[in-house]
Amino acid sequence: MNDGPEQLIKFCKKEHNIHSGAALRIGTLYDYRHIENPEIRDAEEGKYTFLIDFPEEITLDRRWSNLLLQGAVGFGGSDDTPRFAGSMNASIENLYIVEQRGENVVVRDTRIRIEREVPNCFMFCMSLMSAATKPFDGYDDKWIIPFQQVQSFANTLAGLFFEQIPLACFEGSITKALTPKTASMLSLNIQHRPVIYEDRHLVITEQNRPSYDRLIEVLSNMAFTKPRKFEAEQEYRFVFELNNGRRLFQPAENHFMIQPNPFKNLI
Repeated sequence: MNDGPEQLIKFCKKEHNIHSGAALRIGTLYDYRHIENPEIRDAEEGKYTFLIDFPEEITLDRRWSNLLLQGAVGFGGSDDTPRFAGSMNASIENLYIVEQRGENVVVRDTRIRIEREVPNCFMFCMSLMSAATKPFDGYDDKWIIPFQQVQSFANTLAGLFFEQIPLACFEGSITKALTPKTASMLSLNIQHRPVIYEDRHLVITEQNRPSYDRLIEVLSNMAFTKPRKFEAEQEYRFVFELNNGRRLFQPAENHFMIQPNPFKNLI
């Protein structure tokens, strides 16, 4: 099969090639913060920092303010504000509200630092064909899937994950949340897309004020955002989230091995 832009690559060592019968290693988002290999270690995986700095008086859209502050400070009408899973810490150095005018709020002498973190999740990584020929030392082999089969691959991967993973691989509260009746409500959500390479630290000033839609985009893609120093990898990421319709269950293990025999017809 010829390499081309319509394909995804999994760089690996020969003994880990799926064609050799090796199992697939499904890692976790947080595991990449401490992984031994410094080439792929990312200490801020799944995190994003916003620094709001408005020394002069400025008028802000109430929706914009409520979205960014996510309940730390509310300006009314927050029922229509999208909520994003994960934790948030807002450190308010100074906040001076001049007044609220209908759908707007006027502030000045305001400086707030917001640190957000998405929940941990299982994930599997490949690379776009535009990646460096050999982005990782010691990876002397690879396997490939045609891009037109990525959705089929994702569906098969999710099915095997759901069938094979023990509940012990998730946080202990999952056993408390499940009964024979509610176990049938468990579902697995899998998202997949190319990673976005940009700074995870956003300084918001009067001259650099992202739009409401841009903030939605940033908050929605935190699990798919990495610094530009990793750009040579051209990563394509598959993210798995187990839930019961009310809450997400985070991993309790750093990785899980999937037996991949059904992939033979896809690669």
